[in-house]
Amino acid sequence: MNPISYTPVPLDRLPLGTTAVVSSLDAEGRNLRHMEDLGFIPGACIRALHRAPAGDPTAYTVMGAVIALRRKDASRILCRPVSQSESAYKAQQGSSSGILSKSGPFCAAPEGSVHP
Repeated sequence: MNPISYTPVPLDRLPLGTTAVVSSLDAEGRNLRHMEDLGFIPGACIRALHRAPAGDPTAYTVMGAVIALRRKDASRILCRPVSQSESAYKAQQGSSSGILSKSGPFCAAPEGSVHP
């Protein structure tokens, strides 16, 4: 049984608590390099954690770090939400890196986490 596929969405539209995989970046030059340096690279596992009371910025986990991004920057990162069943499916394939496996990108669900 194959996991469900989701259409990529801009990171700023990812609901809080949702885990996703970076699909692509809509940036060039310095902006692209800055996003990559922060860990937002295709295949990276990310999770929307907290949003400021005024709605901007939003904190995300990426590659073990918590990074706050403004909405305009987050909108340039396309990601694909990952379901809990897909996380379990990919984990059964034998990879534990949390970023990339031989069968493709996946995100291991943190202990006690809730996925949509």
